Amino acid sequence: MELPPFLPHLRQLLNERPSTKMGQIRAAWPHIDEALQAGHTLKAVWERLQADGLDIRYNRLSEYIGRIQRRSPRRTPASAPAPPQAGKEKPVSPPVSASRAEVDPGANLRERLDRSTGFAYGGTGKKKDLV
Repeated sequence: MELPPFLPHLRQLLNERPSTKMGQIRAAWPHIDEALQAGHTLKAVWERLQADGLDIRYNRLSEYIGRIQRRSPRRTPASAPAPPQAGKEKPVSPPVSASRAEVDPGANLRERLDRSTGFAYGGTGKKKDLV
């Protein structure tokens, strides 16, 4: 993207190194991402950044890269099948099951209540039965 000629200070800013470490990581992100996608470890990338003069702790670099990855759109691998196109989908029919009259949503609950798991207090509430 070419800047208009009437913005010389902004153009100069684009040629300077960002002042924050996050800004420096963002500026280097395309190269970092390419190295990670090529199979290099984050530790190897961190060591190279250290050699290039970016003094950052490993855990901070990992945190910054996680932030950038969460904010950037996800890339789908080339081997993954393409998502279905709108309008070209086959309608999905529900699984074949019993008719609605035969389905009893409370059957599982009644079955569990019928099974005795131990002591069950009837709760009569009559004082003479309790004493």
